[in-house]
Amino acid sequence: MVNKIDGVSGQRPAAPSPGQNTRSERAGSERASNPASGSDQLSLTSSAQLLKELGDVVAATPEVDMSRVEAIKQAIADGSYNVDAGRIADQLLKLEDQL
Repeated sequence: MVNKIDGVSGQRPAAPSPGQNTRSERAGSERASNPASGSDQLSLTSSAQLLKELGDVVAATPEVDMSRVEAIKQAIADGSYNVDAGRIADQLLKLEDQL
């Protein structure tokens, strides 16, 4: 069964003969013979450049601050690490409100 919509049939177009170029092949050969005709350019805004620089800084930053981890380990080991239960409770309540 073949459906026609506005004069277009549902059948596939015939394949090009071996010596016949398709439209995309012709366009590719035209670009290859005239490379200056379609020169593409890319320019980044200052905001985009800043975002890239910030992304590079973040990528170079280690996920864990080992000096801080060692300082906390040492404070726990010598008993000088102080846990502020009230501050922890306040932060948990703030987190609960955000959810």
